[in-house]
Amino acid sequence: MKKYVFRIAVLSALVLLFTGCLLDRYYNSRRNYRPTEEFVRLLGRTVTQNNIAVLAHAGTGVEFNVKANKLSVTVMKDSMKDVWHGDVRFVAFFDGERVMDVVLTEDIKEFVIFDSPEVKTGVVRIVKATECMMANAAIQRITTDRLGEIHPTEAKKYKIEFIGDSATAGYGVDETNPNVSFKIETEDITKSYAYKCALALDADYSIICGSGWGVCSGYSPVVGVKNTDACVPPLYDKIGFSDLMVGSVNPGKTEWDFNRFKPDIISILLGTNDHNYTQRLLARRNEFKDAYVQFIYDIRAKNPDSYILCCSGIAPDDLDPEIQAAVSEYKAQTGDENVGYLHIPLHDGYVDGFGADYHPTDIAYTKAANYIVPHLKDLLK
Repeated sequence: MKKYVFRIAVLSALVLLFTGCLLDRYYNSRRNYRPTEEFVRLLGRTVTQNNIAVLAHAGTGVEFNVKANKLSVTVMKDSMKDVWHGDVRFVAFFDGERVMDVVLTEDIKEFVIFDSPEVKTGVVRIVKATECMMANAAIQRITTDRLGEIHPTEAKKYKIEFIGDSATAGYGVDETNPNVSFKIETEDITKSYAYKCALALDADYSIICGSGWGVCSGYSPVVGVKNTDACVPPLYDKIGFSDLMVGSVNPGKTEWDFNRFKPDIISILLGTNDHNYTQRLLARRNEFKDAYVQFIYDIRAKNPDSYILCCSGIAPDDLDPEIQAAVSEYKAQTGDENVGYLHIPLHDGYVDGFGADYHPTDIAYTKAANYIVPHLKDLLK
């Protein structure tokens, strides 16, 4: 019996030793990088805290140059979980080509971006494709093989900020049935007009958007009922719209440092959801106009040198007259000529197809971007 126990003990020790050697070899063959500005460039309103990169708004993420055989990213998310919230879609690009498209359903997980027998050298961009109201997230670490290297990319010449609602977020862009509602898997900010415009102009971007959000009222399931819980202006100075904690960060309470990103142009595309409240009532439409004027004032106070482009279109534009009136009123009050208006052709779903809940498709967003880009180019001259 003693000999048997001894043999078991020896065998267990050998197994532990062998496992330890394998683990040691595994971890020593990997090189972990913190997603901080020492190693990556932060995209949009991404911030770092405790050596993690916090991602709230859609489009946040990191970009870096890489030279490695293997590359992976470990991401985490907040702990909220219900029908609408909880999961996060991430996409990654290598030299502009999509090489990873995943949905994080666990609290934390490592995803492989590439694993190649040849050394790969190029630019990697990792993007949170879904909006903050569905979940907040973070990049915990970036891992290469033992000899891999990463370092930040250079900032672009131009910077553009986009403010909007679901039409900016890429809501349901990957859905082909308009009678199907929102799913994490079908939202993708990198297919929205905003992201496409930034790519076409080779510009850095910051995107602030929320599905159902507005200026004086967000969308309400009951027509005519005001929804003040989904208004962009009160949270414009925060890194996100949601109080869902990721790590020790509450994006809805964390101030954004406007010195970190000084846009050449700020594009606003809001008003579709406000109309759910205002309808045709003159007093409510004037309420929207007044709130819009005040929002321009707020944006200008935080971005003194930016051109502010107030847009309508793509989605239903019932409040277009009030947006034009708000621009004229603000300019008359201030003499600020660095503010303008642009109407974008409406999405024609019978030509370009419908996404979830009759939202724009990838084709529709490409057409919108093709229309907007020349106007932005003229402003950047």
